[in-house]
Amino acid sequence: MSSIFTKIIRGELPCYKIDETDDCFAFLDVNPNRKGHTLCILKKEVDYIFDLNNYSPISFRVKGTIFDEFLTPQISADGLSKMTNRVSKFNYDSHVHSLPKKRLNAFMDWEHNGYLLSLITRYIDGYTNQRPIIGLGASLGYKNKVDSFLVFDISARKSIDLDEGNINFGIAIINALDESAPRLYDAPDFSFDTRVHDPRGRLVNLNLEYNF
Repeated sequence: MSSIFTKIIRGELPCYKIDETDDCFAFLDVNPNRKGHTLCILKKEVDYIFDLNNYSPISFRVKGTIFDEFLTPQISADGLSKMTNRVSKFNYDSHVHSLPKKRLNAFMDWEHNGYLLSLITRYIDGYTNQRPIIGLGASLGYKNKVDSFLVFDISARKSIDLDEGNINFGIAIINALDESAPRLYDAPDFSFDTRVHDPRGRLVNLNLEYNF
């Protein structure tokens, strides 16, 4: 008996289709957690996941946050305390606690021919610094807005079994497209969100382990 998803793919049940490939079908959820909630399913119908013997194992995970409002007290110019929304604004007390409106991490692992191939996508929304930039900061080209930032990390790992123990080796390219960290002027601290932005640019890591 066909499942509800098979009927959607065949067009027997209505849906709002987002995209379709030879293997997958993506459409909007009828009971979304929030606007834009999308389901992506395989076109192949099986009773158990173990029946997917023609596919290399792939895992895909997405973690994200969206802030609409985060109110904290702030002393205004007239000396009065008022509640201020900190979302999408720079945090001068601790820049690593700045609150970009959107933050998204996506992880995909693919096991193929004995290798574990991984792709990590990291996205952070832009946020602003409301202090004016004058003098030296302006002359050096600093600005009061951190642009949105998208970074891709790629890695490959393989494990080889030996008579005694095993060898694990891997290579990883962090920030594969060599995106530069944004510069935001707030003398004396030239700051950015260190959890996402790394001033070193593209990094290549090699790893070799021998377990016995």
